[in-house]
Amino acid sequence: MSSQTLVELQALLTGEHKDWSIVVCTTQDPHFDPDYYDIAIFSDEVLIPEEALKGLQFER
Repeated sequence: MSSQTLVELQALLTGEHKDWSIVVCTTQDPHFDPDYYDIAIFSDEVLIPEEALKGLQFER
């Protein structure tokens, strides 16, 4: 997952969906067991657990 993907998902949260959130589960394990992390996307912020950062690709 890249930062661009998170930005594109966040762009969906406008208008009547402004107060909604999108939760993305991310993991290195295809069975989501036992280590998966929830990324919470809101219209004004994205919350990423520190443990999940190692598997993400961000442009700085």
